[in-house]
Amino acid sequence: MKTLIVGLGNPILGDDRVGLEVANRLKKMIGETENIDILEFSGSAIHLAETLLGYDRVIIIDCVNEKAITGNDKILHIKYRDIKNTDLRLIEPHDADVFSALKLMESAFQEEFPKQIDIIGIRCSFIDFSEKETPATKQLIDKSIQIILLLLEGDMNEN
Repeated sequence: MKTLIVGLGNPILGDDRVGLEVANRLKKMIGETENIDILEFSGSAIHLAETLLGYDRVIIIDCVNEKAITGNDKILHIKYRDIKNTDLRLIEPHDADVFSALKLMESAFQEEFPKQIDIIGIRCSFIDFSEKETPATKQLIDKSIQIILLLLEGDMNEN
C-alpha cells in the first residue's frame, strides 16, 4: 500500500505550523520508504488534493481551531469517508477549502483518488506571526506522531 503523510500549515503563523512540524519529525524518525512518502505542505487546497492522487492511503495532519474540537479532546482523528457527504467546510478566503477540493478531485479522478484518507486535527489556539508553536500545542506533537505510527502499524499488520 502506497501511503502519503502530509503535514499542512503556514511556517510563520504560530500554531498553524504544527502539521509541518509533525511531518518534519516523522521524516527524521522513519524517513521516506518505498511505501511511505512524507510531505510538508503550505500550498493551496486544490494543489494539495492533486498531490494526493495516485496514493492508496493519505494521512493529513493540520491545525484545527480549538473551538472546532469539543470536550477535552485535543486531537481529532476523522476519516474522510465519514465526512465527505456532509456540508463540512473549512473557511478559506482565497481558495477552495480542503474538503471541497478533496470532493472535487474524488469526483474527477475516482480511480486515482486515495481509497483511505485519515485526518489528524490538532487543537490550536494561537494563529499569529510566529515561527514557534505555543507550549500547549507543542505538547500535542508527540501524541499526534504516536497516533500516526499506530495507523501505519495497522497498515503493516493488514499486509
